[in-house]
Amino acid sequence: MSIVMPHSATVAVFPQFKEWLSHRFSSIHFAPRIANHDMAARMLARSEIDLALVTRHPKVQIDEDFRVFRSADIATERLVIVEPPDTPRHTALPLHISHPLTYIGQIWQVCRCELPVTEEIPHGMAAYIRAHCLAGPARGVLPETLVEADIASGRLVVRQEQKELAYAVSLFCAPGASRRAKQVWTITAENSPPDAG
Repeated sequence: MSIVMPHSATVAVFPQFKEWLSHRFSSIHFAPRIANHDMAARMLARSEIDLALVTRHPKVQIDEDFRVFRSADIATERLVIVEPPDTPRHTALPLHISHPLTYIGQIWQVCRCELPVTEEIPHGMAAYIRAHCLAGPARGVLPETLVEADIASGRLVVRQEQKELAYAVSLFCAPGASRRAKQVWTITAENSPPDAG
């Protein structure tokens, strides 16, 4: 089955979802592709892929192409603001964010909070933000699952948490999807995975 998703979903959301599915299907194989929100919407609407994992936030509209399809929530995620440990509270640092044209970047633009910042630096991929935060004195706005290990090990700390930065990751099925992909969507919709909040 072909499945498209944002790069950030490949780290924790998709592997967990695939593991959950493996207990419901004897064998299941995916051909993952990475695409941003609007590209994934076009691919889904044209049935160029079977399934799409899509980020959704109540204050940020999803692409119009997604609105004609039903979604099945598979996980909840949130953005966290991270920084090096022992950073003084009022120290201004560069803030690395997702590009405002990305869906996660739009979540930040709508739900942002005030921070002491020298400059905001947009990136196309969350992995780059994480790398900058680990490499030098910088803050970053990242999906929590991407930096869980860094936080647990003390390499990064969460500066502050905001409920508004939580979002859902949902599964959509293309109209021309394979029979197997439609089964995956139906099972997901009827039996929400444990992380679906």
